[in-house]
Amino acid sequence: MLFFYIKMKKMMIDTSIILEPFTPENKKGPNYKRRCLALLKNDIVYFKNNFLPVISLSILGELHGIINEKKISWKKETMNEIINEFFGNCLTVGITRESIDMANCILKSDERLDPLDILHLSCAICNDCETFMTLDSELIKSEFLRKFIKEREFYLTPFNIHENKDR
Repeated sequence: MLFFYIKMKKMMIDTSIILEPFTPENKKGPNYKRRCLALLKNDIVYFKNNFLPVISLSILGELHGIINEKKISWKKETMNEIINEFFGNCLTVGITRESIDMANCILKSDERLDPLDILHLSCAICNDCETFMTLDSELIKSEFLRKFIKEREFYLTPFNIHENKDR
């Protein structure tokens, strides 16, 4: 199974993607909720065939905190079942000294960015992910981050995988 992981591109999945289907707000539109849920259920063939989903311990910690403090539009049992199944398909990575140092460097250059989001992004880069998938507009729109990640041949992307039409 490890050989299969090595051939796939690693993509860190942000907390915003994981929680989108379960939040009552509809700021991003119904397609985002449906497509994020399809991603969590492993129903997008392109993603399933080309990417190894990665989550960091910092994302797990943030997710735990958000779930415990906010209202979720789904029954928690159903949500937990879907998320736990998704985590079973993920590679989980830790927080390293290198990722902390990188996060500090980024935050010194752009103090407007959220420290926890930057820690997630740094974990992705330091764990050889090629992409960080997020719905966080502050990260996506940051000019500093665009330059920073371009130098590393890394991609920061909104959820732009097309819907799976063959299901």
